[in-house]
Amino acid sequence: MPSRVTVGAVVYDAATKRTGRVMDLLWSPRIVLRPLKGGVEWWAHCHTLSPCTTHQLQGELTQCQ
Repeated sequence: MPSRVTVGAVVYDAATKRTGRVMDLLWSPRIVLRPLKGGVEWWAHCHTLSPCTTHQLQGELTQCQ
């Protein structure tokens, strides 16, 4: 997990192969994420998260168009 995840941070969830924005940190060890383009939130285990790379972010934004 990224060492300092904060609400609003953009992270990559390796378990679901999705990029999302951190919405809630209250349910440790799970974190609530929401797709960058909006949509249904999902739960991610903290050990599957990593900081979002530029490549992952570009791919996510390309899908939004």
